[in-house]
Amino acid sequence: MIDRIGYLIFVHGVFVLLGWGAVSLQLIKGDFYLQKAENNYIRLLPLPAERGTVYDRNGEVLVRDTPEFEISMIPGEVKNKQYVFDIVSRITGTPPEAVMRTYRKNYLYPFAYTPLVQHITKAQGMRFEELALAGVFVTTRWKRYYLYPFSTTHVLGYVKEMQESVSKLKKYGFSPGTRVGYTGVEQQYDEYLRGQEGGLQVEVDSRGRTMNFLGRKAPERGKDIYLTIDKNMQESAYNALQGHQGSLIFMDVRTGEVLALVNQPSFNNNDFIEGKNISELFVDERKPLLNRALQGEFPPGSIFKIVTAAAALSENKITPATTHECLGYFNLGNAISKCWTTHGVVNLYDALKVSCNVYFWNVAMMLNKEPIIKWARIFGYGKTTGIDIPNEKKGTVPSRAWKQAMLHEDWYGGDTLNLAIGQGFLQVTPLQGLEMISIVARNGMSVVPYLVKRIDDIQMKHESSEKIPLAEEHLAAIKVGLRKVVNEEHGTAHSLSVLDLKLAGKTGTAQVPPKAPHGWFVGYFPYDAPQYSIIVFLEHGSAGAEAVKVGYNFLKELTEKGWLKGSS
Repeated sequence: MIDRIGYLIFVHGVFVLLGWGAVSLQLIKGDFYLQKAENNYIRLLPLPAERGTVYDRNGEVLVRDTPEFEISMIPGEVKNKQYVFDIVSRITGTPPEAVMRTYRKNYLYPFAYTPLVQHITKAQGMRFEELALAGVFVTTRWKRYYLYPFSTTHVLGYVKEMQESVSKLKKYGFSPGTRVGYTGVEQQYDEYLRGQEGGLQVEVDSRGRTMNFLGRKAPERGKDIYLTIDKNMQESAYNALQGHQGSLIFMDVRTGEVLALVNQPSFNNNDFIEGKNISELFVDERKPLLNRALQGEFPPGSIFKIVTAAAALSENKITPATTHECLGYFNLGNAISKCWTTHGVVNLYDALKVSCNVYFWNVAMMLNKEPIIKWARIFGYGKTTGIDIPNEKKGTVPSRAWKQAMLHEDWYGGDTLNLAIGQGFLQVTPLQGLEMISIVARNGMSVVPYLVKRIDDIQMKHESSEKIPLAEEHLAAIKVGLRKVVNEEHGTAHSLSVLDLKLAGKTGTAQVPPKAPHGWFVGYFPYDAPQYSIIVFLEHGSAGAEAVKVGYNFLKELTEKGWLKGSS
């Protein structure tokens, strides 16, 4: 009986406490909590992640993030947007219509941060925060800054804020305003560079003022990337190309590390961050957005004679001592093809040295097209090299089947003559040309060019090389001819001999009427123990001799400033 009375007293006591609590909440403190419920609410504030820094091989910064301020709006929390536009305009000096355009450009959905004016000063930000306008904020963002625009543009690429719909962003794991890499290293290694966005959970009042911090997730900074590129060589290569349209690539032939890769014309990748002068790039007839080094496809001209020589030697159609007489022209039926001069009787060594078309036309008639096509593919033409930046092109190695499918025509003898000297339908990238000469320098071993050396402290692993089926004596014969190109009088690149680098190489002049020819030079050095390979391509650059001049200016600066020693 006593236990039952005690239980009833306990139950009644609990109900009394609950009743008092309800009275307290609804009557005594009701106005307080009602005001808090009406005026205070939870907001999630994104904390953007700092993107990783990109360094050259010597630790020189090429691109980094810098903090900056901007004025943003949450549209769903602002009743009078025009009033806000006017206030923002007055404080920042930005025309109201420009503020409105920025708003419309960046608007994603009602409760997403929408930038109104970017790149404001700290003083402007402090003045604006004093106004405490509901739904409008001064936020800190990271801005990408490229220290060497133009020269590093096609290697690095650029970043842009994603402007897709919210549903599409979420599908791929992005949030509004996420910066994503486009082209180059920025795109290829975006997942490493981007980091992880953080955020703040705060309680704010009706005026947007922070009342209480509820939680914080710190952003994770992106990883740093160290390239194989040498900043000094990169700048020197870019300057050497001034006044031309084309590419220059310089590589450590022992490893595949690309030391310089530049294109002309180029563009300022900082413009994509600022959002200015962009439309002009897309309509520029010179195609500055094109990474010619690995996306441009062009006839290689006489540098391709290396492949034709390898095919003829391997198929036992010639020996290095085989001679043909050049009278300055070649007859195929009723068609007459002219050499660029009269060379007389030449063997393989001299045919490479003086770049005699007639010699290689005779060889082509002995070979026919199939062995040339086969060896073009063995040397890497018609497929990508595997370099670690996106959108590499594979070029075209034409065949009878290809011509019938693409042009609905049969293959003729003239097509074989053109193929043998790198003309006609054959299309290659400068990077493929560099791969070809590097195989020769490495005694028949292929090499995969690459641009990223390590990510933070993790060394990158790159594809191993393969041996092509070219006999050592045949490779040695080709190398003798390439050495003569530079080392002997009348060699088409003899002007390079004064650099004392023991260069070997090959020039090329590819006819593309009615425009001026393309100029090519490929080479490697030192001849007896190769360390470096180089290719210079000049689009409509008149001749291979012009490409040799560009290569000379570049290599001369490297030797004079001692940069070659520092790259080993």
